[in-house]
Amino acid sequence: MNNDLKEFIDGRGKVPTALYDETLKFTHLSLKPKPLLFKFFTLNLIGALGTLTICPQYGFGPFAFSAGIMNVIMSYGPVVCGIFCSSVFFLGGHALSYAFLSLPERKWVARHGYIMIIPYVSFLFMLGMGLKSLAPGHIHHDVFSFYGSWLLTAFGVSILFLKVLSMRNFKFI
Repeated sequence: MNNDLKEFIDGRGKVPTALYDETLKFTHLSLKPKPLLFKFFTLNLIGALGTLTICPQYGFGPFAFSAGIMNVIMSYGPVVCGIFCSSVFFLGGHALSYAFLSLPERKWVARHGYIMIIPYVSFLFMLGMGLKSLAPGHIHHDVFSFYGSWLLTAFGVSILFLKVLSMRNFKFI
């Protein structure tokens, strides 16, 4: 591939097929990003909500072992609880979206990452904290240190996810 690109730059070769196809897909995504945005956010939300079976912050955990894990994590205090719950929540969402995005879609998300991540994390934080009184089990710490560690971890995990997306040869599956 490097020789093909070098020959093309030197003016002796044609555009490599793989480079042409990837550039065409990326350009199409840039011109019509709505389907990708919907796919990315939907996959993230489904994955994140699925993690509530492990870390039932709002009492939605259907498995008996999740209550045991939750009690152990909560016993370490609000900061550790916020870090754990936020990590599990966002890692689940990001892993699911990574698994179903194509390479050009991953590159587009990585390139536009902060524009997408900041509103997404902020929206989920505000939604989660706003709806906590309606949840059937509201069982997390209700102090600023929990909320702060949850939010900072959410941004940290999401930024780490963007770094992984921008890695050239990273294979998750």
